[in-house]
Amino acid sequence: MPGRGYGRSKPDGGVSPRSWLEPQPYTGDVSKDPMTRAEFVEFVRAAKLGVVATVDAEGHPEAALVDLAVTDHGEVLFDTKAAARKVVNIGGNQRVALVVGWADRVSVQAEGDAEVLWGAEREKYGRIHQEQVPKSRAFREDFTLVKMVPTWLRYHDARPESFSIVETPLV
Repeated sequence: MPGRGYGRSKPDGGVSPRSWLEPQPYTGDVSKDPMTRAEFVEFVRAAKLGVVATVDAEGHPEAALVDLAVTDHGEVLFDTKAAARKVVNIGGNQRVALVVGWADRVSVQAEGDAEVLWGAEREKYGRIHQEQVPKSRAFREDFTLVKMVPTWLRYHDARPESFSIVETPLV
């Protein structure tokens, strides 16, 4: 991954934990090496927190800091109070934005569709959430679990020594 700006590869092809914080030289060509789903998963697991943004029926924004979990396929999970504005907003408009990480001026922005999970899906994804978020409330009656599937990513390294911005459409 040299030149990508967001990680150093390990001999087995994976990304070193927290390697996204290691400065990489800015190559000037950020379009040739988009962030992969595996790198996104590693980034979210290291960051553990993110800000999710939704809009209400009138287009008013709402944003909240949430604990994050992520599946091996890059589906982002967070729990929230069942009566929270974001739950109502997602019911009316599934498009959400997410900002993950900000340590050392490095972050990933993601956009995609979100859904509130019920029944067997909540059980399945709730277990994943509990494994990654020690104080998970995914199964509490007054909370619910949301799954966001990213369709677009923007990696942003704002450090002067390794500045880069890489956009990645996900299919």
